[in-house]
Amino acid sequence: MEQTHKTAHHEAGHFIAYLLYIAKEYGYEGLELESLSIIPDGDSFGRLVNHPDAKYYNILPVLMAGAASDFILSGENNSFQFLDTLLAEQMELEGSDSDGIVELSIFHVTENSNITEFLHSDFTDVVDNIKKNWEAVQFVANELISKKLIEGDDLHNLVIVTAEKLGVEIFDL
Repeated sequence: MEQTHKTAHHEAGHFIAYLLYIAKEYGYEGLELESLSIIPDGDSFGRLVNHPDAKYYNILPVLMAGAASDFILSGENNSFQFLDTLLAEQMELEGSDSDGIVELSIFHVTENSNITEFLHSDFTDVVDNIKKNWEAVQFVANELISKKLIEGDDLHNLVIVTAEKLGVEIFDL
């Protein structure tokens, strides 16, 4: 599968999670989005960019939604194994400090930690939500593939159209 296609779906997963988990709760202003891109930037193939002082970007389901899209695209049927592989790759990339603790976004994971059970449960829920809304993920991914960068009015319009597809009412939009 082509990297652009995979990246577009990964970023679309984050975007959909923003609408499902943040906009629904905190409104359009809570999204605090600046852009959505599949233009490679440093070590990243794409990026969902928040305002620098964004408050809600690190909500766990939003962080997991890109990987949930990756899982769905992969065609694998074992989300636990997929997440374990992802966590192992992340630990290898980030290295570990002297205590064997590795920073993973907003939480710490150790090899002996029970947190992986918690992550498996949350990841399964996020995968289910992304699967249920796969048509909207594909819509956003296709917009990203055609435009490469979505910002300003185009991003605002994408939020409106996608929220309608999801059936998410955003109270301040």
